[in-house]
Amino acid sequence: MNYTRDNLLFLGRMNVHYHESMELVYGRFLNWTSFASLLLSSAAFAAVGSMMPETWKPYRDTLIALLALGVTALNAAVLAFGMYGKFITHTDLKKDWIAFLGALEIATDDRLPEIERQFNTLNAREPAPNRRLLDRAHDKTREALGWVQPTA
Repeated sequence: MNYTRDNLLFLGRMNVHYHESMELVYGRFLNWTSFASLLLSSAAFAAVGSMMPETWKPYRDTLIALLALGVTALNAAVLAFGMYGKFITHTDLKKDWIAFLGALEIATDDRLPEIERQFNTLNAREPAPNRRLLDRAHDKTREALGWVQPTA
């Protein structure tokens, strides 16, 4: 397929928006998992159990066990589903798409076939998309480029 400069610009910018969104999703998950893990595994949190009101004392061990199980589940998700690896993948792809846009910006028209090959190479590295976030990136890019008619 022969892409125009505008097509390549749109698709490159859309991919940057998309990978920023995915980076944010995985980054937030990793940050909250780290926060919860450090907090709930600390000796200070364990000491809180002894300070619970009397009405909660019969449930103290169950509550602490459930919180510990929750933290274990979060940490297991990070490891089992490769959350950090996915975060890095989207970070790297965002950087590569930004570099692609830089190359497109300075490319003369006679170099567009080379830029299109670069586009195809980058596109081949894309993981399966999160359709909702990809659609949102598509809409954000249309809006950013002024390709959307404002609603009255």
